[in-house]
Amino acid sequence: MEGSANHTLYSDSPCFLVGLATTHPYVLCICVCICVVAELSVAPLHVQVSWLAVGCYYLMAGKQELARRYLSKSTSLNRVFGPAWLAYGHSFAAENEHDQAMAAYFTASQLMKG
Repeated sequence: MEGSANHTLYSDSPCFLVGLATTHPYVLCICVCICVVAELSVAPLHVQVSWLAVGCYYLMAGKQELARRYLSKSTSLNRVFGPAWLAYGHSFAAENEHDQAMAAYFTASQLMKG
């Protein structure tokens, strides 16, 4: 009941999935990430945001190899998509691959100045 009430509450927003957070622990985090990226962006990001969402899901599920696969797709579609580079860095840092993580973080920092 509670989840369906939340679903109704958020159904008009672009992040109506927030109401489903009671059924799956990662839905809220992914939804917030996507909403922030969508709000901060001026260009349509449908495809790269989709791959970012999938990558973030696997990152939060502890499956860094799968996360990197999808985050790589996101960054290859748009080489200047900073949020994907940031998540890409997190996927390397989670496995103590510090050099790759720092390279991805540096790229993200160059793209998301401000």
